[in-house]
Amino acid sequence: MHKNLYLCLLVAVAFLVSVGAYAQNTVSGRVTSAEAGEGLPGVNVLLKGTSSGTVTDIDGNYSISADSEGILVFSSIGYITQEIPVNNRSTINLQLETDVQSLSEVVVVGYGTQNKRDITGAISTVKAEELSNFKAAPSLDQALQGQATGVQVSSTSGVPGAPTRVLIRGTNSISSGTEPLWIIDGMILSGQGGGEQGGLGRNSATVGQNPLASINPNDIESVEVLKDASATAIYGSRGANGVIIVTTKSGKGGKGTTDLSVNYGITNPVRGPNEIGFVDGPTWLSLVDEARANRGLPEFDPNALLNDARDPTAVLDRSQIANTNWFDEALRQGSFMDINLSTSNATEKTNYYLSGNYREDRSILEGGRLRRYATRANVDFYPAKNFSVGSRIALSYTNNQRAPNGGAPGGNSNIARGGYNMANSNALPILPIFHPTIRDPEGNPILFDPLSGRNLRATINRDNYINDLETYRAIGGLNLDYKIPFVEG
Repeated sequence: MHKNLYLCLLVAVAFLVSVGAYAQNTVSGRVTSAEAGEGLPGVNVLLKGTSSGTVTDIDGNYSISADSEGILVFSSIGYITQEIPVNNRSTINLQLETDVQSLSEVVVVGYGTQNKRDITGAISTVKAEELSNFKAAPSLDQALQGQATGVQVSSTSGVPGAPTRVLIRGTNSISSGTEPLWIIDGMILSGQGGGEQGGLGRNSATVGQNPLASINPNDIESVEVLKDASATAIYGSRGANGVIIVTTKSGKGGKGTTDLSVNYGITNPVRGPNEIGFVDGPTWLSLVDEARANRGLPEFDPNALLNDARDPTAVLDRSQIANTNWFDEALRQGSFMDINLSTSNATEKTNYYLSGNYREDRSILEGGRLRRYATRANVDFYPAKNFSVGSRIALSYTNNQRAPNGGAPGGNSNIARGGYNMANSNALPILPIFHPTIRDPEGNPILFDPLSGRNLRATINRDNYINDLETYRAIGGLNLDYKIPFVEG
């Protein structure tokens, strides 16, 4: 009986295997163009819901193993994707139609506009919808991070308004500039040395300001990145590092729209000093004493460090040593707020886009803040047939309260610029914030050693140190356009 049961189970398993085997069959066929009827090479053929797939050969032929009830997905760039049920068939021939909408998309190039189907150069396009996904970006170049292939965007600092480094297809020069040429509504962003996007008004102890921080990213309609020689040829040597063409918004449709957006967020260090692990004051002192003892030296005397003749009252004995976390003095939780109001409309005679923007970024560095006020007016008039007049005007004001980021004093009477970098090096955890014994005439404690830069409370205090940068920027242009009726293009 057991033997008969075993044979029955074996037959049942064999039957199931045979059913499973017959459920799979080989489907082959040819994919051709609906317009020319020629075979299409490189068409992706995928069994829907699986990772099983193949690609058509040079003549458009393919072969794939598929379920009898499966669905094959045929896709290729420039053609409309189709899904075809197998339905127990072994041969499926297919014609793919051209995706007219995709190939007719207008792309801005150096010498005007072209349909995507006619472009032979390497160009990447980033639309406004993609830029708007990165609300925390204070400037246009930072919003481009990860949006275009071959474009590398890296920040030089986490300070609001700090310059970013933009590279197109890597570093193209060792000794010359490597930044691309920026063009906004047909106007080259001036003062950058042939495309070098340097910072404004920087000094040895602060981070420079990004000129693009004065432009409102909400006004951007599209960004075209021209990457190869053919795409950038019209700009000559200035386009050697690539060209980034920025087009701002204009009125669309036949009805007016008004948009108001308010965004708020907070920022924190991804990996702060507490996660890295810095020693406290007593631990630091014991380690230094141990190191000195190993060399046969006496215990550490803090006055050997403080005796630089800048503050005669900066004297400490070992009983007055503190336990100060200077990172708590240099860092805080940052935040940003962005308010944008825009209105637009388009009629037969007039097309306009107006916007106003206010943005405030509070840095994670104590004392750092960037405020931007920006307005834009894009207006086009069509007074006669084939004739138009247009203007692009953008005005902005930025106020950058730049927090000190470390630096030596400029003279014996000048205050050193302590900041986050100073907290990493010279601001030792054994030094106190306030003097342990001296008070001012009102009986309040005074800051300890305020001129050396080792007391971050002193240098971050705006009553002692101010390094603000105010920038007024205007970008404007006027264009007259007349289309000759009997000339195409």
